[in-house]
Amino acid sequence: MNSMDKSVRRLAGAAGALAAGLGGAQSLDAAVVHQTVNVNIPTDANAYLVDLNGDAVKEFDIQSDINGTTARIKATNYGTGAGTLRAGDGAPANLPANTLIGPGSGTFSGSGLDTLTGVNSGSPAGHFQVSDGSGYLGVQFQVAGQTHYGYVGYEGTGAQNSANGRVYSLGYETAPNTAIAAGVVPEPSAIAMLAAGASGIALYRRRRNS
Repeated sequence: MNSMDKSVRRLAGAAGALAAGLGGAQSLDAAVVHQTVNVNIPTDANAYLVDLNGDAVKEFDIQSDINGTTARIKATNYGTGAGTLRAGDGAPANLPANTLIGPGSGTFSGSGLDTLTGVNSGSPAGHFQVSDGSGYLGVQFQVAGQTHYGYVGYEGTGAQNSANGRVYSLGYETAPNTAIAAGVVPEPSAIAMLAAGASGIALYRRRRNS
């Protein structure tokens, strides 16, 4: 997996300092960590290990499954406390951009139907077929025993109902039990403003204490 965007790591740190200095809560965008990726599924290793927060603990796998009348991409092998937001049929939902992912969003599960795109037992399955268009998986996972929320951008590629796909985006909210909008990316201007605000607070404190 690619390394996290360092500017966004700085954003999260600046946001925390600013929020603490002002005695307020972190804003939604200020605590978002995002990275753009380009991973075609199936990969050479046959599985892409999703690790949203870069702690070397996977949330789940995205892998191919080709066997007899089955040729699909699936989300499987979920970690402890991890799950994806489910559609009405129980399969991982294809969420439009800006859909809120968090407490009360629906059912998160790491079991049951797992197909994203392709054919399962001879029948088309999953909500990320080429005709469905690209979208986001809503993810719930654990960090140090606390629940966090994130997203994985995914799309079916190749022919309709084929066992091919692509992961193009990853993101998560650093504040526990806090919703995140699918696909949200912190604005560069917000990074600069938060960094300036954190620096201003530090300067103010130094002057007040001198």
